[in-house]
Amino acid sequence: MASDNNKVPKGGVWGFIKGVYGKAKKASDDNHYRHLQDRTEKALVAGDTYRDEEEVALALGNIPDNWKSFDLDAIKALTSGPISELETATANAEAARIKAKQEAAEQEKLDTRYFEVMSLLNDDAALAIFTAGEVMSEHDHRNFKGVLKAHTPKGDGMRDSYVRAGMQVMADNRYPDSIDYACIVGQIDESDRQLLRVAASLFRHNIIQVEWFEKAFAGAIFTSGQHRVHQNRAVKETSDGIFQNMSSYKDVTAIDTLTSSLGVYLHDSNVLKQEIISLTTDLQNNHPTSPVVQELTNAAGGGANWFNSADALSSIYDLEPGKGLFLGQLEDGGFLNYDGEGSLFTIAPPGSGKTQCQVLPNLVMYDGPSIVLDVKGECFEQTAGVRSMEFGPVMRFSPSDWDNSAHYNPLDFVREDARYLASDARKLADMLIVPQATSDPYWEQRGRDVLAALIGFVVAKFDADERNMKSVMDCLSPSADTLVKIIETMRETGISFLERSANQIEGMSEKQLSSIFDSARSQLSVWDLGELDPITDRSDWHPRDFKRQGKPLTLYLCVGPAEIDRFASVLRVIIGQHLDYFMEVLPDNVDKPIVFFLDEAPQLGNFEPLPKASSMGRQYGLRLWLFAQNRNQVETAYRSAETILGNAVVQCWMNPDETAAQHLERNLGRTRSLFDGQERPLVQSHELRGPDFKDTIIVVGRGEKPAQLAKHFAYQDSSLKNKMGLPIAQTEPA
Repeated sequence: MASDNNKVPKGGVWGFIKGVYGKAKKASDDNHYRHLQDRTEKALVAGDTYRDEEEVALALGNIPDNWKSFDLDAIKALTSGPISELETATANAEAARIKAKQEAAEQEKLDTRYFEVMSLLNDDAALAIFTAGEVMSEHDHRNFKGVLKAHTPKGDGMRDSYVRAGMQVMADNRYPDSIDYACIVGQIDESDRQLLRVAASLFRHNIIQVEWFEKAFAGAIFTSGQHRVHQNRAVKETSDGIFQNMSSYKDVTAIDTLTSSLGVYLHDSNVLKQEIISLTTDLQNNHPTSPVVQELTNAAGGGANWFNSADALSSIYDLEPGKGLFLGQLEDGGFLNYDGEGSLFTIAPPGSGKTQCQVLPNLVMYDGPSIVLDVKGECFEQTAGVRSMEFGPVMRFSPSDWDNSAHYNPLDFVREDARYLASDARKLADMLIVPQATSDPYWEQRGRDVLAALIGFVVAKFDADERNMKSVMDCLSPSADTLVKIIETMRETGISFLERSANQIEGMSEKQLSSIFDSARSQLSVWDLGELDPITDRSDWHPRDFKRQGKPLTLYLCVGPAEIDRFASVLRVIIGQHLDYFMEVLPDNVDKPIVFFLDEAPQLGNFEPLPKASSMGRQYGLRLWLFAQNRNQVETAYRSAETILGNAVVQCWMNPDETAAQHLERNLGRTRSLFDGQERPLVQSHELRGPDFKDTIIVVGRGEKPAQLAKHFAYQDSSLKNKMGLPIAQTEPA
């Protein structure tokens, strides 16, 4: 057969082999054919134990097409290698199958025994029984045999001889295998029962030997049952003849000897307890999210416990790589993702890894449209290349880098139509003015009113190339004559919103109006200085570009950490107008949601579009992921952290400060002690702030168990690192 023929014909493995050697029969002799057939049949084990047909074909693929012209010795040489390979592969497969079957059978036995024990220990009226001989090792049996002989009569009389002989028979054949001890489960102390529940979970997971557990179980029954014999099968099986008259005496002696010495061969509960505590403490400390720890917690009577991969199927999370947004790494190495429709919030101090562990991995992997508040510009530098190559075009807006920034004009998204002009202008004014912590908001509020009117005026009356924030700021610093002209022109528009605004402005005193204009300009200083004019004269993209099928847009809003406060007004406008546009109409379907990665979100101030989008955005195909340094930041911005944190379906916490750690301790719930039933916090606040949680992300999902995830740094993952820092391919929306 030619070496490139690596597929097996439809006849299957055996049909293929038989066909090859059927031809061999014609070219050689019957004995050789039968020899090959026997070896092949043995190798295939009747065709049932080895089914990798491609591997069989490859093993036989070195037989050339012209093999029929070879003599018998050459055919033997050609076939011996492939057949040996086939036999080895089949033997390995069969050995693996047998091993797997044995392991499954052993595990089934352990599971069966586990459920028997758990059911028994929860039934106070049940009878707990053990057979003495079954929990004693060979060494224990030899010791007991010596003890039994030591308790027999030492005299030379016939009776003593008969007793010694009878005791020898009992030691050899019946005791202690024929003696059962028992007690009512309710007689076993609850702390011992709890100990046994925990031990049962441990042997089920092969952490302790089942034989070790059975000695512990027997020890609890033996002690609690006060040495009560449940059944003596030796009495029922008393032998005939010379020993019959001695059976009662022998039995009493043997039972007394066994009962007085059996405790030595069983586990002492105090020693057992210390060993179990040591094991479980180590498991809880080093593997808190493992299935066995959760089973132990359930065995202890419930309470809070950590999420693990077994919980994923019925949760809001997903374990499939690339499915949804990546949160962190589970203890078993798997990735935990969130693919739901709700928003997310991460609280993490500077340097804790939120960018490396959550933002960068998702910008590399998530193939949907994204808007990124990129503090320091790291996200753009590391991920713009791969996103432009694999997903769609990228845009970079950087208010302090005119030469390399895209342009955005907020007034392009204020509609000139009189039906929408007032609401659009008012929304833009609200976004432009960052709320200040002041006891008298009057001037700030009046400043918004005047700003909204001037925005509407510029949109309604200025030429297209002059409809920008530069014109608005010019109107906020008018001369007396210019102000009169603005008021007159507003009245002439026929737009009631502008007419009323003109009347209000005209009715103000000069001093009042001057104070209002001063208040507005102070809030808009970054616009008033003119430094934004070069990049706000037009718009290089439109919010609808994020909804293009096939090539989603990614927008990076790049500002330095020290610039966020200064450019907060600009960032609020861009983010707010996009959210407003996306939430105008419910979409028919959403292929990929638009994800907002907003670092330092509280520095945008009390920004109403964010809580609104966090709670309602899922209906519009939006998903917000907000980031803050600490809980106090959120409190300062929104007066109550619960307002916006409560809207997040998933909360992530890294390296919490004392306030956040105390909050987490309360919210994570309490778990029960494995042995005394006492409740304690699932994790204490000082632990959350300590070294054990330094590289941990605590994830709190709505309606889910809390998850303890390892930080997965992008720079440590070769598959992510290789995609970072690539050159940019697309920068313009299609």
